[in-house]
Amino acid sequence: MTFHSYGPAGGNMKGLNSLILHPGSYEPFLAPNTYRLYSMRFCPYAQRVVIYLAKKNIPVEVVNVNPDKPPNWYLAKIPKGQIPALEYNGLTIWESNVINEYFDDVFPASNVLPKDPYLKAHQKILLERLSSVSDSLFSFFAATTPQETAEVDQKLHEALRNAENLLTDKFFGGPVVGYADIMLWPFVERLEMVTLSPFSSFRYFPGQHYPKFGAYMARMRNEPEIKFGMRSLAQHKAYVDSFDAGNPNYDYGIYQKH
Repeated sequence: MTFHSYGPAGGNMKGLNSLILHPGSYEPFLAPNTYRLYSMRFCPYAQRVVIYLAKKNIPVEVVNVNPDKPPNWYLAKIPKGQIPALEYNGLTIWESNVINEYFDDVFPASNVLPKDPYLKAHQKILLERLSSVSDSLFSFFAATTPQETAEVDQKLHEALRNAENLLTDKFFGGPVVGYADIMLWPFVERLEMVTLSPFSSFRYFPGQHYPKFGAYMARMRNEPEIKFGMRSLAQHKAYVDSFDAGNPNYDYGIYQKH
């Protein structure tokens, strides 16, 4: 495949905001030698791949699939129906880290992971050391009482203190956005929802106690690939509310403006 990697981040990606495909939907035609990313617009793991591909500016078409009730044709390709997944000439892979590393192997000229084995390993270790940040998001989603939310707040403060200490440059990837940044960001983006909870002590995120991490978030929001893949706080909140109500609106925001 030949293409131009220059141009606006995500300029070679099509279908990012396509309507979700439910059971009974027909499988869209996939042209030969075309990369297809199966996604869901509010999935943080799928967003990891969207940002990665936007940064590398690889031509890809996105097909959004219902992750809870996938079409039968999708289950035939991806046995457990996981999102995200990648298809190319009849071959499929899944898991966000696997897909992103695959694209670095196929298109090494625009590697996000360092080519040096030690530095590559260090980025993966750093991501693991930051896992308490992403874990805090799922704890927040599970909290339903003031006491549970207070416990989440405490865990989130611990995670932010850890992240503040680990941030020794502009980004976790060093002077430029790297692998650990892209893999972490979708969870950081959603964690701002804690400020909307009446039970949380967070009125601002991350708050005045974490100046380095706050400045880091501001820098990340200005990166072209992050801008391309971001969704507004209002959209995230509306999707989570619909999910909690038992009727997830995977297409929220396609017609609304926020």
